[in-house]
Amino acid sequence: MSYTYDLSPAACFEDRYGQFVSFGIPKADVDTLRATIKDMWADAPGGWPYEWSAFARKYLAAGNPLLASFAYGFAKFPCLANDARRTAQQNQLETYLKAAPSFPVKFERRMLALPYQGGSVSTPVHLFSVTGKYAAAPVLIYSGGVDTYKMDLHPVCLTLA
Repeated sequence: MSYTYDLSPAACFEDRYGQFVSFGIPKADVDTLRATIKDMWADAPGGWPYEWSAFARKYLAAGNPLLASFAYGFAKFPCLANDARRTAQQNQLETYLKAAPSFPVKFERRMLALPYQGGSVSTPVHLFSVTGKYAAAPVLIYSGGVDTYKMDLHPVCLTLA
């Protein structure tokens, strides 16, 4: 299944350039991606998910799984419209979890089964804490977007923890 709509890569870079850099993507890499990406939907050279995923693999190979997770997060932007973006989302989760031991706070990912329409739905929850004593601490719920939205806002979650 694929879902596309008219969206310009140039407009996305214009709108999100600062976000890419603030997440630690080197400016030179963002500039390279901006010059290279010509199609938002193609999973081929010049395509948004293809090029961002290539940089994510480069960051992972260099030993930076957190930066790789951010690049995979950008690869899936703006929505899970096709297989390339769904693969990027899965890769984002895997690299984020690989990076978790390096976080400056304690981190735990839990899957909760929540009641929904007579059944249940599995919902991921990310816990951040200075002490790791989650049950003894106040809770701030920060939610939205797809599962990886939690990873897309990593710096905010760390600051709030």
